[in-house]
Amino acid sequence: MENFIGGIISYWWIAGLILGALWGVRAVVIFTDEQDRGFKKVVRAVLDNFTVNFVGAFAGCCCVYFLAIRAKAVLSNPQAVFGLGDFVLFLLFVLGLTGNLPQTMAGILNSIGKIVETVTKKVVG
Repeated sequence: MENFIGGIISYWWIAGLILGALWGVRAVVIFTDEQDRGFKKVVRAVLDNFTVNFVGAFAGCCCVYFLAIRAKAVLSNPQAVFGLGDFVLFLLFVLGLTGNLPQTMAGILNSIGKIVETVTKKVVG
């Protein structure tokens, strides 16, 4: 188990780059329509879709790295336990691994914006 966790800590970035590239290419293929194959639209699709999904998948792999460090600490210290932050890291990892991290974060940010707008309208009048 220690060797597996050590491998994740050493080589997480390779998996992150590969996974990020795969999710980025997938996003470009899915979200670029056949009639929108002009140069400017393809460049925009690459910049928008590829970048967002690449960063989301890579962030999910970063969460794996931090989870591996925490797992190594918990395994080496019998008094240490996993906490709520580790659970949040695991959720971010799963969302990044499945390619849904960017959409989820955008939804959360939109919800926070709507809450702030509603509270502001109530307070200001």
